[in-house]
Amino acid sequence: MIDMDAEKEQENEAWKVIETICPELAGPFEETTLRQFFDTSSRMCERLAVAFISSKREKRQYVMVCTDQLFAIANHVSMAELDIDECPGMYLFVRINTEKILKIGQTNNFRRRIAEEHLIPGDCRTLSTVIMYCQNSWPVCLSEDKIVALLFPMYQSSKEERCFIELGLHQLLFPEMP
Repeated sequence: MIDMDAEKEQENEAWKVIETICPELAGPFEETTLRQFFDTSSRMCERLAVAFISSKREKRQYVMVCTDQLFAIANHVSMAELDIDECPGMYLFVRINTEKILKIGQTNNFRRRIAEEHLIPGDCRTLSTVIMYCQNSWPVCLSEDKIVALLFPMYQSSKEERCFIELGLHQLLFPEMP
């Protein structure tokens, strides 16, 4: 059973890590005019990433997957992954204990990418998975490092749209993993 107070605390800690890395994300979301958006003083994909995360956070259009749930999925607990939707979107793995972003990515199916590829050994075609990065202490590192995931659904989005936002998020949040 997941402790709701601990889950809320992890959610708050994850956002604090993100705000520390990118202070622009600490304040309330402000609509940006087109002129401000295309201002040449900053890169367009970074501005889009700030707008994306700020808007999703303010509207609570994200799902936080707590450490206990990630650990349950990694340990093959029956149906632990069912709370993860099968929709497209962006995801962040946040390493709370070290106050860093572990991984940023995009997918066309959260459940497949998070549960089946990042957390369970299998036939994934890339080495850029959490399980490969933490292989020496898998799955204990999920609990030790207090790793959580933030999922940002993007229904009916294209891979190109998600990749553009992913690029901006990489430039803003400096993840440990590629």
